[in-house]
Amino acid sequence: MEKILTVVDFSEATSEITKNAVKLAKAFSAKVYLVHALSPNEGLESGATNDVTQDFPDETTELNELANTLRQQDIETHAILAAGIPSQVILDEANNIKADLIIAGSHGHGGLTNMILGDVIQDILKHANVPILIIPEHD
Repeated sequence: MEKILTVVDFSEATSEITKNAVKLAKAFSAKVYLVHALSPNEGLESGATNDVTQDFPDETTELNELANTLRQQDIETHAILAAGIPSQVILDEANNIKADLIIAGSHGHGGLTNMILGDVIQDILKHANVPILIIPEHD
């Protein structure tokens, strides 16, 4: 295992997700790619630039701080902030970097079908070409 794509959404689960990414990265001397996907309805306007880091400075700062925390633990870490349909962004990035594993958190938002896993994770599970480690979110 060389490349671990780690989905971060800055929820309370992010800490547990990154802890697991760190453990695996250290065990396999793997690189970690932190991915935060911005949904099209998160304030992306028609006048938004193509540079999401400019349009979303708070998210950019938070993602870079998280990446630096992992780097301080001697883990090669890359921060990726991208806009689009979250599941598609995650799947595209996994393909782009040739990820060996995707780590994500579960979210039980709404509806009977989403009681265990959120829409994004369900879509990733259906279409991913690599193993997925799902970290449960505890209340």
